[in-house]
Amino acid sequence: MMKKKVLITSMGGYGSLSVVNGLSYKNRKKIDFFGTHNDLYLLKRAEKICKKIYLVPGVINQKKYLKENLNLIKKNKIDILLPNSDREVFLFSKYRNKIKSKIFLPNHKDIELCQNKKKFLNFLKNYKLNYPYFMNIKNERDINIFLRK
Repeated sequence: MMKKKVLITSMGGYGSLSVVNGLSYKNRKKIDFFGTHNDLYLLKRAEKICKKIYLVPGVINQKKYLKENLNLIKKNKIDILLPNSDREVFLFSKYRNKIKSKIFLPNHKDIELCQNKKKFLNFLKNYKLNYPYFMNIKNERDINIFLRK
């Protein structure tokens, strides 16, 4: 059986390391992990996990970031892309039609909604779904009011 090739962005950060370390050894053996990050120190933490690691531009430079990752996907024949940070998720979702591999993301409208906390909270309220209670605490008296509610 041929191993699946999975590219994980922000590899070396705690989120991406948890994704890999949360897999059983049996499942990990079936996957060749590739990792990207714009921080060499964090990326180095993934050397033992990944078949290859790549230093890429920061996602703040969207055009270069996207181009570099798309080239890596093509070059390494990546089967699945797992973006990690909110910015990466947003960017890859927005340009998912350019990605020549599977991508583990919901549709772009859902991502847009979730990236704006206020819009997401209003969505939950409007559809009468559970949502977290919050209030602006501006002084010590507000703390007691918050705790009572």
